[in-house]
Amino acid sequence: MRSDFSCQIDEDSPRGPVLRLRGDLTARHAQEFRDAAIPLLAHGHLVLDFENLRFVDSSGLSALLLLRKRQPDAVIYLAATSAPVRSLVEKMQLHHIFALPTTVAEAQAEIERSTPSPEAETAAG
Repeated sequence: MRSDFSCQIDEDSPRGPVLRLRGDLTARHAQEFRDAAIPLLAHGHLVLDFENLRFVDSSGLSALLLLRKRQPDAVIYLAATSAPVRSLVEKMQLHHIFALPTTVAEAQAEIERSTPSPEAETAAG
């Protein structure tokens, strides 16, 4: 069985990059995922677009948990999860440590609501 996987960084998002995943996040591709995702945590939040992610194995889950360990205060959004992936995340009780918005746009709206505007920061300082 051939295991396809790709991750692409979308830098054009107004609230920070979105990491778009496609295929199967398995042991074979966990390092590639970590290498792409870890630098993006510097934004304080990370949107992972799971719309085209079909499957996650235990190594993929471990890679997600590593992100949480690397940046415990970051909000990590697992956006647009498929039913099987969402079910796995919920069975493993990971929905308590990762946000599960139904779309990337919903994740970005949450970031917008939780991020102070530059005008508010200037007035407060």
